[in-house]
Formats: sequence, structure tokens, C-alpha cells
Amino acid sequence: TRKESSAASDVYKRQVLTRAYFNLGDVPMFFSSFHSGSSSQRDDRLWILGILRQGLRTNEDAILLAGRHVLELLLGFHDSSVADLQARRACLSVLLRAGGVEEGAEALLRRHGILQWIRTQCRGSKPPAHLKMLLLLLVTLMQRGAFRALAIGLQAVSYTHLRAHETRHD
Repeated sequence: TRKESSAASDVYKRQVLTRAYFNLGDVPMFFSSFHSGSSSQRDDRLWILGILRQGLRTNEDAILLAGRHVLELLLGFHDSSVADLQARRACLSVLLRAGGVEEGAEALLRRHGILQWIRTQCRGSKPPAHLKMLLLLLVTLMQRGAFRALAIGLQAVSYTHLRAHETRHD
């Protein structure tokens, strides 16, 4: 809500204004907000995920997030029992933004197994809006021109699926 967002924003402003310098090689307040044990932990997470989504625009942003393991943390958090539907959507929004940047797409495809992750997400019953976001993520990755990495990933997924199918029918 607006009240919680304003409170988180005030904390962020205090954090930035009290620093003698700003470390551009870090994701300010990500880990403290994402892993906060406060009573507003859920709101803190949603707030920082919104900040990440809005701020992820360039290759440098994607490299920073990948280097700090933020993308893989979001993939894991998305699947955790702690994540509610709104948190999962927020994670997907950040992943969509990362997939729309060349370096983010490369990181997701080559290092984080995003195709297998998407395949796993499509199993079971999911809300239509969630499936739509997953499909949009796949399309975004394809549009980014990461076709070589995508082809390698699809080959790996196809091989895994084929092996699983052969095992069931032996």
C-alpha cells in the first residue's frame, strides 16, 4: 500500500543520505529489505522488488544483479512457501525486466537454467495471469536476440524431457 511504500522509501532515503559515499557495485538495501525480519517483511520485499523492476534498464544493471546473485535468489524465492501470489508476480516482473536486457537474458539462460525453470513452473495448476507472465518471459528472452543461448537451453530441456519420457516407457 501507499503508506508502507512511503515508510520503506523514507528508510531508503535516510540510508542514502547518511552515507559519505554511494557504492555503485552493490544493490543498496536489497539484502536487508529482502531478508528483513521486521513485522513489515512482506511489504519490504514487495517494495524492494518494485525498486529493482523499475531500476533494471541497462546491461550494467543486469550484470550487477547477476553478480550479487539477486536473479538466482528471486528464482528460488518465487518457488518458496513464503512467497504469496503477489510476491511471485513481483519476482516475475523483475525476471521479465532482466530478460529484456541482453546481459540479463544471457545470465538467465546460461547460468540460471531459466528454460527448465519456466518448464517446471508450467506444471500443475497456475492462475492464467501467472502463465501469461511466464510465456511473456519466454518471448522476451527470444526477442532479446539470445538465440544461441536459447537454442542451447532448449536442447538441454528437450534432452531432459526425452530422457524422462524414455525412462517412463522402459
